[in-house]
Amino acid sequence: MTLDYQWLYDTVRKRFESDAAMEAFLPKALTAEELKLKGDDRYLSAMSRRVFQAGMKHSVVDAKWPAFEEAFWGFIPETMAMLSPEQIESYLRTCSKSFFW
Repeated sequence: MTLDYQWLYDTVRKRFESDAAMEAFLPKALTAEELKLKGDDRYLSAMSRRVFQAGMKHSVVDAKWPAFEEAFWGFIPETMAMLSPEQIESYLRTCSKSFFW
């Protein structure tokens, strides 16, 4: 099956003055070397953030994300692995309250 996304391109393109303006709006992918320089904590943080954004408004998650970084010690995998299930549950309760209250 061949997928044709020309309709999507055309729809998005109408929002910009030019092809160059549309391309400038798009995020730039990191090179393989730049990705290798990122620490595991940044990958874990990014994956966790996307999970929260899947169920909530992105701007809300983005605004609250520094509190998550602090609560989960910067998402350092070695540190996260030492958390007990009770500690994780406590953090999740605290973080969810900060989202909704």
